Amino acid sequence: MVAPGSELKEACRRLMELYVGTSVPDDTVLPQHEYVYLAKTVAEKRVLLKFATLPNLFCPQGDQRWWHDHRTPGGIMITSNALGHFMHCLTPAGVPDTYRALKQAFMTIQNAFASGNRRLRQPATHLESRPPDEPSPIDSDPTDGQFSARRYRGWFHTDHLIPSVFFNESQPQHEYRDLDFSYIHDPTAEDHAELMAGEPATAYEVKREVWVPDNKDLFRDFSFERPERVAAYQWLESRLHRRCQ
Repeated sequence: MVAPGSELKEACRRLMELYVGTSVPDDTVLPQHEYVYLAKTVAEKRVLLKFATLPNLFCPQGDQRWWHDHRTPGGIMITSNALGHFMHCLTPAGVPDTYRALKQAFMTIQNAFASGNRRLRQPATHLESRPPDEPSPIDSDPTDGQFSARRYRGWFHTDHLIPSVFFNESQPQHEYRDLDFSYIHDPTAEDHAELMAGEPATAYEVKREVWVPDNKDLFRDFSFERPERVAAYQWLESRLHRRCQ
């Protein structure tokens, strides 16, 4: 049975706080992040990078609602996205494709109402038209060049960990108009290094945050065998248990 809005929100909050390890007020962007790590060979040199992730909340209340694309059946789910990590994995020996990353972000914002139901024609997020004097890495794109590569808008803030509007039965009245794409392609943007380019990490930092067998060299390719996967799962369980205390 799905809890009423206020009770479900508190359940979602407790789960999110367990995940990020700190208190999570409504409608707040937290400066504290979870990180994912990547070992990559660039110009014949092995480097370790870390990327901040952006958690998103999914739960049953989204079904048949204006935020239908954030629904999940019968439970609560947190996804943690790291676009920069994803793009680096697509280019294992080179520099990530900014054009492709921005197109991926545009597609996500354009399709934030994933249902054919007529009640759900109101999109949750929108692209903005690009001003004539605004540069864009994809300004020549025949489909998306007309849209701003800097800002978009939405009925909820895509960086809020607990959007309070998700738990209100009525259609939201306030639209956020300052949501930002700049971090994807602008090296001077505040979050570009942490979210897209990747920040340098040390082997000590990786082994402190991620379970890696002592006999594995982070600066060489290696794979996990089944016993090691079991040990990694047990390590994750123990870490979760510590956060629950």
